[in-house]
Amino acid sequence: MAKQNCAACGKEIGLIQQVQLSDMNYICRNCAKKTIPYFQHLNTSWQEYQDHQQQLADGEKLYNAYFKKNKKMKKYCGGRVLYDPATALVCINGNRGKILFFGGKNFCTVMRVADLDVYEKLSKFQKGSDGKNVEKVSMHMTFRNVQGIHDYALESTVGSIKAACKGFDEVFGGKGLIGGIKNSFKKNQAQAMAIAGMASGLKDAIGGMNGGAENADMASVETGAAQVAANMEAMFYAGREELMEKADAAIKAVLG
Repeated sequence: MAKQNCAACGKEIGLIQQVQLSDMNYICRNCAKKTIPYFQHLNTSWQEYQDHQQQLADGEKLYNAYFKKNKKMKKYCGGRVLYDPATALVCINGNRGKILFFGGKNFCTVMRVADLDVYEKLSKFQKGSDGKNVEKVSMHMTFRNVQGIHDYALESTVGSIKAACKGFDEVFGGKGLIGGIKNSFKKNQAQAMAIAGMASGLKDAIGGMNGGAENADMASVETGAAQVAANMEAMFYAGREELMEKADAAIKAVLG
């Protein structure tokens, strides 16, 4: 394989130092070290790498503003997942490059809790030193509409993962009977509107195909498909409006 130039720093890199990205761009190992452990280079494009660098820069500012000295935030998974109810922001933090207890560099990414899509226990089995399969569990979290890393798997314990999932269930479901009823009503109302919008979009898309594939009205098909996608997104965020507003205001106050 020929030598390449690092897309990030421009340095010429040989085969051993090459880290290939998903779009056939290359970065050097030093620039790859500027990412977090959840960065998967073969699934990440050069643009996504750049987005991640901005994500880390913004994350550090938001962490310092809202998490660094916050005694009221919620801590999960050994403190690697932080949630601030006052700003509706989630921080995932850790250290990369540490050897035993020394060195390394701290990192943090900060996202809106309203964008949290999946939060669950993820299990995989590995052979231990005795040859027996050992279960390794992780807190799996994914976020929507995030520029940068949006998929995380943090090794933890079953108890810590259950506590984290329960905490986020309360954030989205409403704490207490009255809060839960109020949240459910608003969410169901918004979901009903979104479903109606999807039905309308599907009708438009199907209508555009009534003449057959050769005579398809592609404008109607595309419009209907876009309407379905938009309403699916609206259904996901139904009931999370206040969380979005709170987080957006907090982010704007720091990042502008």
